[in-house]
Amino acid sequence: MKTTRVTTTDKPVDTFETDLLVYLATQIKGKAPQCDKAVMAPVKKAFKLGDFKGKEGEQLFYYPAAPTKKKQPVAKRILVLGLGKIEAKPEAETITENAEAMVCDTLREAGGHLAKACEKIKAREMIICLPALGTLSPEKTAECITEGVLLGDYRFAKYKQVTRKKTDYTGITAIKIACTADVKPVRKGVAQARVSALAACAARDMAHEPGNGWTSAEFAAFAKALAKTHGLTYRCIEKKEMEKLGMGGLLAVNQGSAIPPRLVILEYQPEKKSETLLLVGKGVTFDSGG
Repeated sequence: MKTTRVTTTDKPVDTFETDLLVYLATQIKGKAPQCDKAVMAPVKKAFKLGDFKGKEGEQLFYYPAAPTKKKQPVAKRILVLGLGKIEAKPEAETITENAEAMVCDTLREAGGHLAKACEKIKAREMIICLPALGTLSPEKTAECITEGVLLGDYRFAKYKQVTRKKTDYTGITAIKIACTADVKPVRKGVAQARVSALAACAARDMAHEPGNGWTSAEFAAFAKALAKTHGLTYRCIEKKEMEKLGMGGLLAVNQGSAIPPRLVILEYQPEKKSETLLLVGKGVTFDSGG
């Protein structure tokens, strides 16, 4: 699986060199989009021309002037991405869980748009300036945007030939989340996003494997390695035990396969005991349909 380096910083973004510098703008009815003052001038100009209103997924690309000093870091491109109508006032009151979930989804989708924008221009490194949204904490904002980018940048290229040509694009290699707020909670949000996104991408990898390359044996081996890495308890129920337990449905489906069935159980016992949480996944590696 491809790994993307994700870091955080509270330093000015103009001290870094990058392929793409990103700002996020929110739509305001009848007015210019709300955005970082660093990009306010071009955003206002584009708004007056009717080219950019900050609608969800709307993009404004431009290219900054050459640096005035030698070796001065500069972004090769700047992108202002619209988020649509999101309340961005710092004094905004606490919103409902449903409204918060909608904002989180918007930010994840924005991350997906950024991943596609990087693919289009073949940008490997990106800096995202974290917007100040009164509806979400900087930690949650960073988490949702980062998760969206990592999921949007996903690609299954295991069986794809690498030509090593300049036209080859293997995805984003580095993302930097820039913020003016306390960087510690932002870093925590980014870490959570990486865990969630990498887990989803691992599941995608399994789903994309051909039937003869991801059997119950490979599935069980993957789970066993996962358990060893993260300190989980691993147990695998195989065919004879399934017969004793009367797992007729699973055994019936498996009759069409030459590979015996396996049912994997992973357990995590935290230091501080809490409620028991059971997740049941349908990790089917063979099914004749129906």
